Amino acid sequence: GAVMNNPSLFVPAIVGDGEAETGPLATGWQSNKLVNPRTDGIVLPIL
Repeated sequence: GAVMNNPSLFVPAIVGDGEAETGPLATGWQSNKLVNPRTDGIVLPIL
């Protein structure tokens, strides 16, 4: 949520291998559908 309405923000998110397989985080991979590249910042997931 930090990048919403903050186009100058770049957030690298470091995710461990074990966490990447959990249900809530698997749903989080779909959040890129909610981010507008014109008005929001960038999230870079690092696995």
